[in-house]
Amino acid sequence: MLFRSVLPRNTQYEIAGRLVAAKRHTHAAQAWDLFLKRYPADREANEVRLMLAFINARYLNDPVRAKALVAQARAAGLNERQQAMARDLESDLG
Repeated sequence: MLFRSVLPRNTQYEIAGRLVAAKRHTHAAQAWDLFLKRYPADREANEVRLMLAFINARYLNDPVRAKALVAQARAAGLNERQQAMARDLESDLG
């Protein structure tokens, strides 16, 4: 694993987002995983879970992890837009 420690919340979130934008999906997934470990109840945690599910499904070939992340997000409660994202992911995953 490239990352070993978690940065302050905003910095960790921003770095993970920049890694996604740079299409460095493996590193982005690691950064999002660390974010969720350190900030599991954060206001953005469900967005992060869904983004991480998308990365795992689309780029890391890990549909099992993707499904688990969608289930975790659903269990935490999703808003309407997030529910649509979760449905789309579940549809893609089969």
